[in-house]
Amino acid sequence: MQGKVSSKHDAAPSVYVGVAVCKEWLDIHIHPQGHCRRLSNEKSGIVS
Repeated sequence: MQGKVSSKHDAAPSVYVGVAVCKEWLDIHIHPQGHCRRLSNEKSGIVS
């Protein structure tokens, strides 16, 4: 699922999560909270 179109009646604010995938890393960003995290792109990194 690429995204959700919400109606104006939703009470919760929109939160967007982006994941950039490359051979060595997974970069995760959460907006608007400003959280970001880089994990190794291997089983031990994905589990954490």
